[in-house]
Amino acid sequence: YWDGHLLISNGQPASIAKEEKPGRLISSVIIPDSLYTLNEHHLAFRISSHYRGPHAPLYPTISFHDYETQFSHYQLGLMKQTLPHGTLLIIALFYLLLYIFYERKAAFLLFSLLCLSESLPFWNDWLRLFYRYTYDWYSFSIWASTLNYYILSLLLPTFLLQRFEFSHKYRWSSLLLCMAALSYFLDPFPINRSLYMLGGSVLISFIISIWALFKKSKGSILSMIGMSCYALVYLENTIN
Repeated sequence: YWDGHLLISNGQPASIAKEEKPGRLISSVIIPDSLYTLNEHHLAFRISSHYRGPHAPLYPTISFHDYETQFSHYQLGLMKQTLPHGTLLIIALFYLLLYIFYERKAAFLLFSLLCLSESLPFWNDWLRLFYRYTYDWYSFSIWASTLNYYILSLLLPTFLLQRFEFSHKYRWSSLLLCMAALSYFLDPFPINRSLYMLGGSVLISFIISIWALFKKSKGSILSMIGMSCYALVYLENTIN
């Protein structure tokens, strides 16, 4: 409510769970020009959160923005994200087709799955603009993202080991399993554990690339450049 006028209704709040109707996790409303004046205003909310899910915020976050500025910033951010992740999706399909129709090489399939796994979180965020992003879907999204990070953590070093055909692959696999067990005790939230696991996987992959460079393996320089860029992106996203 804005000065007593109902602006938006998102779900149905109630004092007991069976009377509550969950709404969307994210919603927005434009304040009419007739109500937006240069005076003191009063905001009022009726809120209940019986179905908020295990990781959803207890209280809502409310922000005010100029519509045109916010829309242009959002569109620009979406374009910046679509370009690299769209490219990853195309690369994933390309290497999958290579694997199916050209040569059944394990490295082709692993690289395709790696690119697909890397792009999936973005497409989940993008698609939520077109459906009701409820708390149930939010909980499922958190679970799916956690699983995807674990898969990505395994795919990244596995691809490099397959690409450079190292010996003692079982030792590297054992190191990954030990790292997964260690990440379980680092944080109580599963998605944070998976991010720690991914960080360890990036470190191991970086070591594999250095070892391949030391052995003068074909493609090791390109792998080193790629892992350096990937590590920088991981650190930036983790810190932010």
